[in-house]
Amino acid sequence: MKNTRLRALASFIALMLWSWLALAAATTTAVTGSVEATSQKGVSGALAVGQRIESGATVKTGERSSTVLRFDDGQSISLAGNTTFVLVEYNFDPHKPAEGGLVATLLRGAMRAVTGVIGETAPQSVKFTTVTATVGIRGTDFNLHLVDSRLYIQVAQGAVSASNSAGTEVFDAVRRSTGMVSSSSTLPQTLQPSELPPNVLGDFRQLSAVPITGKERRPGADDPTCSDRR
Repeated sequence: MKNTRLRALASFIALMLWSWLALAAATTTAVTGSVEATSQKGVSGALAVGQRIESGATVKTGERSSTVLRFDDGQSISLAGNTTFVLVEYNFDPHKPAEGGLVATLLRGAMRAVTGVIGETAPQSVKFTTVTATVGIRGTDFNLHLVDSRLYIQVAQGAVSASNSAGTEVFDAVRRSTGMVSSSSTLPQTLQPSELPPNVLGDFRQLSAVPITGKERRPGADDPTCSDRR
């Protein structure tokens, strides 16, 4: 009887762990300094390497701090110091990647994003919103910096679109790698890299120095995100 109860308890714990993994979206692969995560239910705590992040979570980095989030589709997002990032929604099925999507909000600070399999197969389903503009991707590696409602953009690979009530502009790594959106009613404009404010340039350099990749994650037989296991 005792062994039966122990087996039942072990099965219950395994089921709960599997459910938690299936609902989560990303794994923290690096943490420097002070980084805090708050779940959609309002539960807060220090973020550690290996911790899983769910949709609806808010991640905040302190001064001179940083973190890297590796998503289940292979996308990576790096956050610089004094940054607030909200993972609004994330969906990914490795067997149906084109049906996945990611929506995130940058409330302040700086971030870098490198495309994963969702961005490669359904780029229109990946969006980064700010108070100034919404940034869409076209298979890319790029930086964003939001300060005083002014959004700065720098593209290292591929291209991104910046859209607001004034219109849409595309920035790419070859011809227009750097841009700025000064307000939600102002058309995005091109900048020379040398025109970036020192603090923005410093954060972009910090983010670019972090080794992150955006390669596709292949589902394994025991992958908790596999649709045939749900």
